[in-house]
Amino acid sequence: MILQYLKLSNYNTLVATIFIILAQLFFGCSQEKAKIDLENISETEDVLVHIDTDYGRMTAVLYDKTPLHKQNFLKLANDGFYDGLLFHRVIEGFMIQGGDPLSRNASKDDVLGRGDPGNAIKAEFDSTLFHKKGVLSAARKPDQINPEKRSNGSQFFIVHGKKFTEQELLSSLIDYRKLYVYFDSVMRGDGFNEMKTNFAALQTEGNREDIRNFVVNAKDTIEQHYGIELDNIMLESHKEVYKTIGGYPSLDGAYSAFGEVVEGLEIIDRLAVVKTGKGDRPLEDLSMDVSLEVKSKNEIEKKYGYDYP
Repeated sequence: MILQYLKLSNYNTLVATIFIILAQLFFGCSQEKAKIDLENISETEDVLVHIDTDYGRMTAVLYDKTPLHKQNFLKLANDGFYDGLLFHRVIEGFMIQGGDPLSRNASKDDVLGRGDPGNAIKAEFDSTLFHKKGVLSAARKPDQINPEKRSNGSQFFIVHGKKFTEQELLSSLIDYRKLYVYFDSVMRGDGFNEMKTNFAALQTEGNREDIRNFVVNAKDTIEQHYGIELDNIMLESHKEVYKTIGGYPSLDGAYSAFGEVVEGLEIIDRLAVVKTGKGDRPLEDLSMDVSLEVKSKNEIEKKYGYDYP
């Protein structure tokens, strides 16, 4: 009788163990994300991007006007590339940046922001796209080594920004690169002796902000002298958004904006104020999980108030 009990007990234990293993396998598989057939999205449909963090979910729509960036991001997200990566750089009033493949399982001392999947993306600029709060834009290497402004193959940032006054917007529209080039020509050329004298004294006694203001104040004189315009153009509708919702206008025309958050702007506010350390890296890891969802464009317009062009 005891032997029969032991055999029955062992049998029941074996069955229970097999059941547990099968359950784990089943539920483990069911939790894996189902891939989307990106090749067969109809013209009346679009793909929503859900970015989950410990602070909540942001939902974004990617722009059809930046097809190279949209296709690249969706492919990476569909393959699970972004899952577990960090927002490794956070600057309040500016942006939150992530997507560095080297950030997965990175130690606290690792310097992040240098990784990529091995490709760069051709810059895609459109005058209707601008860096308002919530816009997804591609990170890239600086102009000195990347004059074509090609985007990093995976790293992106989400604009936090701030609200701008009319005067601040006017200042942000100045093409400072051209301004400094022409100002240098004035300083090296004939005439403008009083300006040269004042500037020489400022270089000796003034600080960096004083020098910058002096050059900006010389802008009208330079424009008249050379017959040029040193201001970039900004649509009035964009100005209004920068004044009421916020953003970062100096990024326009310099970085490829390729999408925008349509739900969860408050999550950006929560992420933007975390404590950071060296290299603007958050002291506590901010990981992301990115998933995709296909919806009709009509549903997206009704639910999120997004207007397709």
